[in-house]
Amino acid sequence: MSSAGRLLTVLMATLALGTGAALRLNLSYDLGAFLPPPTNPAQELLTQRLGQGPGARLIFVVLADIAAPQAAMLAERLRELPGVEQVWPQNDTLDVPDMPQSLWRKRLLLGDLPTDEASWTEILSQRLDDMMFAADDDALALIAQDPAMLAVNALLDFGSSASEPEFEYDNHRVLMVATRAPAYDLPAQTEVIGDIRKTLGGATVKHLLGSSVYAVDLQRSVRFEATLFSLIASFALLAIMIVRFRSAHRVLGVALPLAAGSALGLFALTVLFSEVHGITLAFGFTLLGVAIDYPLHLFTHAEHRGSRGQLSVWPTLLLGIASTLIAYGAFLFSGTSGLQQLGVFAFCGIVAAAAVAAWIAPSSAHANPVGQVETPVTHTSPSTGFRYVPAALVILLALGGLVSNKVFNNDLASLTPVDARLLAADRAVRTHLGVTDIRHLVAVRAADLQACLEQTELAVASLSQLQRRGTLSGLQSIVQLLPSDATQHRRRLRLGDPHSRAAFDSALQRLPFNPQGFASFTTAWQAESTALDNLSWQKLQTEPRLAGATNNLLYQDGEHWVSLVFLQRLTDPEQVNAELALLANAELIDLKQTSQDMVSAYRDRLIQVLATALGFIALLLLWRLEFRRVVWVLLSVGAAVCAAAAGSATWQGGLSLFDLMALTLVAGLGLDYALFYSRPLNPTDQLATHSAVSICALSSLIVFGVLALSSIPVLHGIGTTVAVGVVAAYLLARLGRHANSDN
Repeated sequence: MSSAGRLLTVLMATLALGTGAALRLNLSYDLGAFLPPPTNPAQELLTQRLGQGPGARLIFVVLADIAAPQAAMLAERLRELPGVEQVWPQNDTLDVPDMPQSLWRKRLLLGDLPTDEASWTEILSQRLDDMMFAADDDALALIAQDPAMLAVNALLDFGSSASEPEFEYDNHRVLMVATRAPAYDLPAQTEVIGDIRKTLGGATVKHLLGSSVYAVDLQRSVRFEATLFSLIASFALLAIMIVRFRSAHRVLGVALPLAAGSALGLFALTVLFSEVHGITLAFGFTLLGVAIDYPLHLFTHAEHRGSRGQLSVWPTLLLGIASTLIAYGAFLFSGTSGLQQLGVFAFCGIVAAAAVAAWIAPSSAHANPVGQVETPVTHTSPSTGFRYVPAALVILLALGGLVSNKVFNNDLASLTPVDARLLAADRAVRTHLGVTDIRHLVAVRAADLQACLEQTELAVASLSQLQRRGTLSGLQSIVQLLPSDATQHRRRLRLGDPHSRAAFDSALQRLPFNPQGFASFTTAWQAESTALDNLSWQKLQTEPRLAGATNNLLYQDGEHWVSLVFLQRLTDPEQVNAELALLANAELIDLKQTSQDMVSAYRDRLIQVLATALGFIALLLLWRLEFRRVVWVLLSVGAAVCAAAAGSATWQGGLSLFDLMALTLVAGLGLDYALFYSRPLNPTDQLATHSAVSICALSSLIVFGVLALSSIPVLHGIGTTVAVGVVAAYLLARLGRHANSDN
């Protein structure tokens, strides 16, 4: 087939694969895809329930300087949005008609009614004061039917309602919006956040805060920056190729292997995975920067020595390709969906790029220029020791830098691209409004529902003591709305105690109340004392305003029931552990520490996988190359990796999971440079090798240098790490080669 025919065939196949992949592509942006499978209940809770807890669905609208009536009008407009469940503040939340009816009918089982006259007198005196300041019909109806405020107190303790007339922070009014969709449902969150912004208008909003807001903005930022930087890098590479080759045929010959590799890698992802992570694409396309080396070497050597030049580089090229496939193939055994996607993309892409380059390049080879004299190969002396010195010095300096800094960063929060000032404002607003902190929680597990509720009640009783001592500021638990059957039965027996009813009647006579005003309460008292049914889990699920929150706090996990108690502003976890020591089924969980432990465990596993891959690469090199050459190659690559790791750890406060992926890419690029510079060469091949490796390094530096400009920490970190590694690998390979060729 002619040269043009080969190019056209590859182009058509690439377009077909790319179109098929684009039609099937479904992107995801959940960082959980890069976390390993959970190995204990705490990690399962983190990975499976994260994004569903209290506060995760909340959006905080910090309004600009507007009057209270205008803020109330905006709140009403937000309540009309289809994706919005509730908006606070709201004045009518605690009125009888708006009460969850299944809860209201069983309100007398939500707490212990007093059994003595003094307690009833105190309660009724408080209601008398309430009537003086809230004399509207709704408030009077609520007091008449629930003077002990059992339903009101349960809802307030649970945190599912708010009756404050205004929320304020830093002299700005705040609206708190609860969305219907969970935080991890980004398409739904994108729609509702867009509706909120459209409804409010930019002039009235100072800040829009909340985890779902940041996730939606991150999705948009990743798309925008990935597209922008890809275009910049592509045009820069195109310009370099045009200047270098000055031939449309060869520029296309360099570009097509990359395009074919990207298309096949992406198509494979859409076939094997239902969702493709955005980070996989952003990093996966850069991984194919290794593949640009293949056509560059082939075309450059063809310029100098024609088909002989191409044939001479294939042994080294195949060795580099095989080593790269081993390194990136290791990601397939990482145990995480995100890295497995990365492995599939890189593996398929590199194979396709190498195959296309091999098929296209021969048609571009030409004979040796007229008059060119074939010089013998210069076999260099292996006795020189200077070639090891630069790499050894770099390794020592890099290790010193790593020792003096924190080597690893296990905090996933450090990867967020959210402005630090916004995060500080978010924390401050949540703290000011008393929104539950989801860092600390107590998990109670039991074989059946009632046992789980009973154990949760014991845990809440112990935690309430700590709350009174100031160890925590509050808690949220399912038993605030759903007492166990045993507790409901005990409270029903108290309702049937005639002394309690007599104490109420006596206290009522001492105060200026009309006894008939509480007829509905006493009727409910009498009816509940002889009722046979309890408030149940199934009944709570029928309440739209409670179902979501209660499902977050009580759920069935396989054969066990799990109840969660969320703790606010816990200051001393050890005191909680001491209180829970007698409860075998209760465990305090620090979600931040759990996430860090997962990252640490995953990092250790990834290092083991990559170390195993490195061992296989070393064996492959030893099989094909002489021992001293292998030592120099591995030393040079190791030095480049150490230099990139030290730089990244210093500038970014420690290596993240994504930096380990970037270091793998540094190793792949460094291996390519070292293998080619370590070959015994004649002067013509030396010139071709220098030209090819230099253009490869420049291309990679431009691609990752552009990526380092990203505002997204993950992409910025990858770009910075690889750019530093490329410079180190290229300089070390050249220094070692020059020292070698001089001897």
